[in-house]
Amino acid sequence: MVSVKDNYQIIGSGNLCLNISNGVIAKGTPLELAACAPNNAVELWALYQASDAPAAPSNPPQASNQASSSVQSIFERHGLIGTFAEDCAKDPGDSNQYIVHRVIDAGHVERDQMKSRNVRTYAAFVDNADEVAPNEIAMNMMIAESTNAQLANWRMRLVTRIDGNRIRLMESAALTGPYAGQKNIVAGQTTNSGTETHWLKKCQ
Repeated sequence: MVSVKDNYQIIGSGNLCLNISNGVIAKGTPLELAACAPNNAVELWALYQASDAPAAPSNPPQASNQASSSVQSIFERHGLIGTFAEDCAKDPGDSNQYIVHRVIDAGHVERDQMKSRNVRTYAAFVDNADEVAPNEIAMNMMIAESTNAQLANWRMRLVTRIDGNRIRLMESAALTGPYAGQKNIVAGQTTNSGTETHWLKKCQ
């Protein structure tokens, strides 16, 4: 470990530094070794004593036994675990959507939409998934964290189309909150402007 101001680089074999794959700073993102660069935020690490560590997030909402046995397997069977983006080589942003799916347990998959490399537009827990068509998955999720405070604790239903290593959001509807029952995406188009949703490619 080599100190860099208040943080550390973790240097391994071949004098390569431990960093975060694709620069997406989010819980569960895979790690990799790469050439060291002291100013690269994705390879700088902070140390905490156990008593000073940030509090762990609360447990995601519990689902029925049937959902608990199926969410992870459905996502894995359709290759939905990992990072998806319009352009994997570019940073996340308003013109380059990034979605990250990671398994929490058999009944829950975390879904993050990234606003930048280290800021999430929202973090949600998928607690129910259904194969509504051979190439479409419906998922119910609760938004646990959002840059838009109004969305916190909302439940949403999404329908995602799968084409090889690509995904596309075809339907989105609020299940709770002030817009419960309303759809903001139908047949791959936004209801307010008719703009088509984009295909996202699997980055990893």
